[in-house]
Order: sequence, then structure tokens, then C-alpha cells
Amino acid sequence: MTLAEIARRLDRYLGGESTREFYTAQTRLDAINDAQRQVADDLLIPKRFVNVVGAPPLSLPTEASGAGLISIKVVENTGARPLPLYTVTEANQRFPQWSEEETGTQPARYVIYDPANLTAPIYVVPPHTDTRTYRIEYRPRVNDFTLSDLDTGTAVPFNGDVDFEGAHELIPLYAAALLWDMQKDDLGYKQYTRYMNEYMVKAAEYYHKINGTWVVPENDFFRSFRRR
Repeated sequence: MTLAEIARRLDRYLGGESTREFYTAQTRLDAINDAQRQVADDLLIPKRFVNVVGAPPLSLPTEASGAGLISIKVVENTGARPLPLYTVTEANQRFPQWSEEETGTQPARYVIYDPANLTAPIYVVPPHTDTRTYRIEYRPRVNDFTLSDLDTGTAVPFNGDVDFEGAHELIPLYAAALLWDMQKDDLGYKQYTRYMNEYMVKAAEYYHKINGTWVVPENDFFRSFRRR
């Protein structure tokens, strides 16, 4: 779906012309952007895989700026072995001598990274000078749509990643729930409940489709929804 198609479907969920005037173009766009980010977080998409070959510290491409790290595996003769991930704060608490470990050829035990900046150096402990291959999976930050994008309507969610077209329909559902929640009356609550329930079901189905497991999306908005 393009942004224009998402906006049209959202307008339909909002009741068409009868309620469209209640929301400005910016309000609808903000809801679409919030929904796109939430869908990405709930489904852990989009994903990128990169092989980094060499010795630590490791470096990720500039696209990883603002991204979320999912996993780092070191490729060995027996296969790719996942490494535990720690922030610098966590490592200082659990392994206060980590920065003093000698460089050698021993197997990697864990990785230290900055979750706020994945383009910063990523340290492997213990460090080594021999060449190894690390398979890194991360989630790039999704770019917000702009009002100009809304005018042209051709932009595509999740940074244009065509691998997740099946998740596009989730965006207007979540955006509709957000906007109906702004309308503090019986109709707003009824429609909010309707679209949030539909989103939760379809998001769980899509997560199962791409990951093979069943997970119910969980975030602050859902927790607020369940308390009502």
C-alpha cells in the first residue's frame, strides 16, 4: 500500500466525510506515523542482516544510526553462535574488568554496544586480532512521512521495504484506534475498541506468519486498552 492508499483507508475507518473534518491533515499524518512506528516495534520489522569480517571493534553501516540491535552471532566451524549483548553500563556492573582482558585467539564470550548509537564501535570480549565473521541483525529506524509525502501519496511504509507489504494494512487500523480514542464519547470508545481488537488479531497473525511463533503485541497503548 502507498501512503495515499493508507490515508484513504484510514478516512474510511474514521467514517468518511462525516468525521474527516474532525481531524486535520497533520493530525491524521501524526497518527499514521505513530502507527507505522508501533507496527514496526510490535513486529520487529524491518530487519537487516550484515556480515562484518575482521577484528573488533566492529562497525555497522550508517543506516544503523538510530536502529535497534537484535542479535550478533559469531560464525564458527559448527555454525553461527549467538553472543550475549550488554550495554557498557551492564558490562561495567557484571564484568568490571572487561576492558582489561588480554587480546588473543580465545572464543568470543559476549558483546558490548551502545543501544543509543549502533554506529559506535561494538566491542567483542575478549578482543582478538585474527579475522572472524560476525553476523549482525538489526532494525533500522523507520522514517516518518511528511505532509509533502501525503500530497504526492506515493511513499511506501517501512522505508520502502517491499518484504513487509503484508503489514501495511495494520497501519490504518492502529491509526484509526489512536484517532477514535481522541473522540471522548461513546462512539469514539466503541470504534476505538473495534479497531484496536482488529489490530491485535491481525498483528499477531502477521507476526506468526513471518516468525513462526504466536506473540500478542504489547505496548502502553494496549495496556491502557485492556484496563478499560
